[in-house]
Amino acid sequence: MSKKSKRNGWFCRVCWNWRPNESFSGKGRQLHTCQQCKKRPKDEIKEIIKIDELNGYFEQSNISKKNLKRLKELSVSEIPGVKKLADVILKVAKVRPSRKKRIVYLKKNYPKIWLNLMEVGLIPFEEFFDGDDEQEDILTKIQDFESLCEYEEFADYFFLDDEIEKNDLEDDEYPF
Repeated sequence: MSKKSKRNGWFCRVCWNWRPNESFSGKGRQLHTCQQCKKRPKDEIKEIIKIDELNGYFEQSNISKKNLKRLKELSVSEIPGVKKLADVILKVAKVRPSRKKRIVYLKKNYPKIWLNLMEVGLIPFEEFFDGDDEQEDILTKIQDFESLCEYEEFADYFFLDDEIEKNDLEDDEYPF
């Protein structure tokens, strides 16, 4: 019989590393933040934890109504990266809350939301391009657009609500 491998220590939620018990103070152990990460600015720690939370919502098999309420709260956040990511995931949740074939559905029916997912980094650019000329043109247009302008100046370019307004989805009305 082989022995089960057991991890010693704790997992730090900020730097994503397993650290020994000595790396955590009494207060950091409850928050799962090591002493090295506790030295970081608190705003940076909050941003990392919230972005991790948002990625968890995107990876869930079903985004529930309770999760939608939390996404609305995060979309009003003062941190720009968290706000933008929460807005995109909220749009995805309103259109396709279940995870099954979510990306393919968005690519086919809601290309602007799909581009928003690529822009935020939830989908790698090259992952869903299978060699079609039309898709390669889209990729080159995106790369040209990124090279010509700063992201901050033209952030509203991709975040158009035409796709969701087309289906007349209201804030309290969900397709599920």
